[in-house]
Amino acid sequence: MVFNPQYSVPFDGFDTQTPTVGETVIPRVNCGNSNTLTSQTLGLTFWTAIKTEFVTQLSLVTSTTAAGATPTYAAMGLYQCSDFSATPNLTLLGQCANDTTLFAGTFTEYLRSFTNGGFWKYQGQRYAFGVLVVTAAATPNFFGYNGTLNRAGSAPRIIANVFSQSSLPSSIASGSLSGASQMHCGFVSP
Repeated sequence: MVFNPQYSVPFDGFDTQTPTVGETVIPRVNCGNSNTLTSQTLGLTFWTAIKTEFVTQLSLVTSTTAAGATPTYAAMGLYQCSDFSATPNLTLLGQCANDTTLFAGTFTEYLRSFTNGGFWKYQGQRYAFGVLVVTAAATPNFFGYNGTLNRAGSAPRIIANVFSQSSLPSSIASGSLSGASQMHCGFVSP
């Protein structure tokens, strides 16, 4: 680990790829396709913030598959983790509005504002970026990482799914977290 005075915390080589404004939840380098989402499965990608900033927006970039015609529900949200364990409880800090036009095109960035206007994201705090699509048609995929992640459920957890969701829940109990195999390269920004 190296110390970067810009962030006042140790960082690894991937942290040098962090955007000047905002931050991605996984490094931007070497992102390929994630799996296509499963309808009603909330996909969560966990990370530790390296910047303190007031955030008002979040985004994802679709990859090779777009959402099919008119999902019932499509939204992104940001959760705060209770701790750095493998089984944290999660509290929804902010989300974009349900938008059935979300993820309708391939290779497109979908940038949306938080419905609550925004909040402070704190350096060193553990967060989870969530995405949920409820539809009877095709579900999208995003840039990120897909595959077997060794010890993904070990402390601190890096990915999880929450099944049978019709909208983003305001809180998620640790016992609801299930294993997953994909990370989404979400972005949060002022």
